[in-house]
This record gives sequence, C-alpha cells and structure tokens, in this order.
Amino acid sequence: MIRIPVRYWPVKSRILSKSLQRRSMDDICLSRTMICPEETAQMPPVAMPREHRVLVTTSQLETTLDHEWNRIAGYEAQHKATERYTFSNVLATPYGFFVDRHGFNQLDHPSLGALKSAQIHKADMGFFGLSTASIKYFGHWMLDGLPATLLRQPGEELYFPVNQSWRHANSYLDLLEIDRLKHDFVLFETMSFCVDIGQNSNRRSRTKSIQDTLRSKTPNGNKRVYISRGHTGANRLLTNEAELVAALEGVGFVTVPVTAPLEDILAACTGADVSVSIEGSHMSHVFFLSSPGAFHVTINPVDRFNNVYADYMPSLDMRLGTFVAKVDDDGYRVDVPGLLEFLTENMAIAL
Repeated sequence: MIRIPVRYWPVKSRILSKSLQRRSMDDICLSRTMICPEETAQMPPVAMPREHRVLVTTSQLETTLDHEWNRIAGYEAQHKATERYTFSNVLATPYGFFVDRHGFNQLDHPSLGALKSAQIHKADMGFFGLSTASIKYFGHWMLDGLPATLLRQPGEELYFPVNQSWRHANSYLDLLEIDRLKHDFVLFETMSFCVDIGQNSNRRSRTKSIQDTLRSKTPNGNKRVYISRGHTGANRLLTNEAELVAALEGVGFVTVPVTAPLEDILAACTGADVSVSIEGSHMSHVFFLSSPGAFHVTINPVDRFNNVYADYMPSLDMRLGTFVAKVDDDGYRVDVPGLLEFLTENMAIAL
C-alpha cells in the first residue's frame, strides 16, 4: 500500500469520500464515552407580532420555514446526547480533523498550496473543540465552541483555532483565560472530540459557567442596549437605522457598534435587561452578558428568516422575540413605532 504523507490526508479523504469509501467515527475510534444522554424538554415560544407571519417570504439557507414556525410556537425538543470519541494519530486542521483517509467535522477542504506549506506541530494528547457550525460562524463559536472547551480532559491540549476576521474572538479567550495551541495544523498521538449538539443538562451547566465567568469580569452597564451591525458581515443593513437609534435612545437605550473594542461592548451589554439588533452572530455578545430573564429582540429580514437563538434561550435563562423588517432597496426597513409597541407589549419597556 502506498503511504500518503500526513499533510495530504485531507486530499486523500476528499478523493475517497467521492468513491463512497467513508467510514464513521464509530468505525475507527479507540473509544466512545457517554457524557450526557438524550433529554426531552419543552422549548419556550418566541414572541412575534401575529401579523408579521404573512410578511415572511424565505428562511435563511440553513433552515426551513416549517422549522422556524415550530421555534416561534414552542415545541418539544429531543436534545441529543453529548458523547466523547477518542482517536489515535489525528491531523487537526481549521477545516476539520483527519484520521488517515477519513475526514470528520469538516467544513471545507484546505487547498493543496496550504497543505504543501503547512507547518505541522506534533503533540501527545489533544481535544478538538469546534463543531462545523462554530468553525463557520462567530455566534456558534461563542455559544457552542466556548462551552465545548470545558469538555477538555486533564492532560489534553486544546485545539481551538480562531478565524482572524473575528475581531473579538482572541479577546474572549484572554478574558476567559482559555489556553490553546496556536498552531493551525497539529498531529496528535491521541485526540478526543465531543459530539455536543443537544442543549442537554450538561451543556446548559457549561453554558452557565461561561456566562457566570464573563459577567463576573465586567461591571454592569446599561439596562437597554441596541447593537449596531452596520455594514459588517453579510448585508443586513437597516436603511432607517438612524430613525431606529433615535427612537430607542429616546426610551433609554444605549447604542454600541459591533466594530467597537470588546471592552466597550462588554461595558454596554453586561447586566442588560433588553437588547435589540438585526439578526446575526454579533448578538452572542449580549446573550452571555445580560441579566437573567433578559428579553432579546432580533430584527429579522423577511427573506432570510431565522430564529436559531431560540434553541439557546433556556440554557441562557433568557427570552427571545423577533420583529420582521421588509426589503428596502439594498437593505431592510423596520417599522420603528411598531417595534416600540412590540417592546411595550412584552413588558421590555414602558412608554
């Protein structure tokens, strides 16, 4: 058999996956350990003006409207188990990890040029801390990835790469004192990875631990916060944001741009009782920092409707609301008086 150099395992995996020769983690792992079994729980509904349902045209790509209507109504969820898999001789990369010809937890494949020039660090024991979603989205890196780091076992070095375009990620790692390997490509003699999708009791406990640590490091700021996304990320620009900001500041909101230094975001969001922002990963800042029972309103574009944060509200002990914004030229326009009325009806503000 021809031996393929370690650095080219991702290429080998890609070729073999096309020939249907993939094997599962159960097939090749050294061990599989149950951390928390499946659990059933009732998910709370998402507050939404009844008349807004007919405005929605399309869901975001990763979901469906049927699933979103279940989230809006509240539903019984089957939270998946949290399980640990341990492997030997593993190449960890920012694109997923590879055991010889088999790739797992993959978001993408590294380019051949990147593989040729990669410096491969070697380590004895490791823990791969990212799911595919937390590799791709900052919000999932926060809400899924950070709690997952607490599953690392003694003696394991943490593999937890950071997308350098996420301006606040390294600051969070420093604030939480999370030590990690600083290498993009690492060959581990043994490495563990946890399937940690379900919001089960073990997951909720870890989320609360991260939340408590962040709250303890920052004094309370404002009770009402508007996070301005501006032109960052995928285009979800509010064309009448100036009108919205003026109205919200008129009822006690403080505005903080997502491009601000992390210390400014922390100062604005810690201890908040209510927040408003266009839907996006940046809302994860306030989710971890606000007060218990806080009410968070996502302004949802009509053509990319998504309420994924509803899945996290029980773990965070918070409430979620959604308010639809209509397409307006190259952005979206929100009904400002209607939004203020919505906040009042949900006892988030008093006019």
